[in-house]
Amino acid sequence: MKLRIAYSGLTGSQNSYTQKMSEAFSSYGEVADLPAKMAFVRAPLKFLRKYDVVVFNWIENKIVNQKGGWSPLGVLKLAGLIVYGKLLARKTIFVRHNNYPHAAAASAGEQMRKFLDHVEILFDDCVTHSGHNSNERRKYVPHPLYHDRAPEVAHSNDVYFVVFGRIERYKGIHELIKSYTLEQKLVIAGPCHDPQYKAELIRLCDNRNIDLRIGFLSDDEASALVANSLGLLLSHSGKDMIATGSYFFAAGLGIPVFAVETPFLKWLATELQQPGIHLAENPADLANHVSTAMPPNRGLIRDAAQLQFGPASVERALKDLLSRKNK
Repeated sequence: MKLRIAYSGLTGSQNSYTQKMSEAFSSYGEVADLPAKMAFVRAPLKFLRKYDVVVFNWIENKIVNQKGGWSPLGVLKLAGLIVYGKLLARKTIFVRHNNYPHAAAASAGEQMRKFLDHVEILFDDCVTHSGHNSNERRKYVPHPLYHDRAPEVAHSNDVYFVVFGRIERYKGIHELIKSYTLEQKLVIAGPCHDPQYKAELIRLCDNRNIDLRIGFLSDDEASALVANSLGLLLSHSGKDMIATGSYFFAAGLGIPVFAVETPFLKWLATELQQPGIHLAENPADLANHVSTAMPPNRGLIRDAAQLQFGPASVERALKDLLSRKNK
């Protein structure tokens, strides 16, 4: 019997992760948008236990305010969302994307992590995208690859490494820029919504072999940029992070990743033995590490990633998750 699954964040989503995960869930049922709360208020009997499963993403971000501290209103909204999920479905699933919100101040981060650890208990199941983070309560489900086929790599004389995605201070990009002295160009591309940080990066890039491209990138533009690079650089190693989607974006394209060590990346490299991962101790050491690494064949990176994170692996893990009895 096909399940009825409500999934948060579908309508009009430009997020490839959301699309890939909803496709994987659709192997086991009919996937629909999480109903609007006002629709439930107007016709509660229509929606009461309408679904077998409801899946929540990124709800941990609700508890933080614009200054990085606690949001009491956000905590209340989170509580309301949990109750709403219980009314909608017999099984509620919380996808734990981060230990605590990226925007949290350092002084509040550990408290928020502990709070979210307790919040997990209120759901029937919790999902993590890194095996290092799984336990009796958290079920490991592979993060889906953004790319399932070999890309067409353009022949270009432009030789570069790349940083792409949202440009934010917590990622430590400014530290990477300060230490970057390689002869190969570094391209940093993505949106930056902090005018002060943007101005700081522009100043730091002056007279350096760095091409700073501030602005939105479509999926096609990002894929072309990464696929034609020598490798992806990741300088973020904060305690807030569990897994990073950028790794899966690059691995699906067969592109090596040069990164500051995190528990997630160390787990990938040592436990899963994924090729093409090169780890440094800090952002300042990252550029030096890049110059001495010998990346493996791109096909090897892509094939190994497909084995661990391709659709078949994700669907197998979801089958186990959906078949687990509620606690």
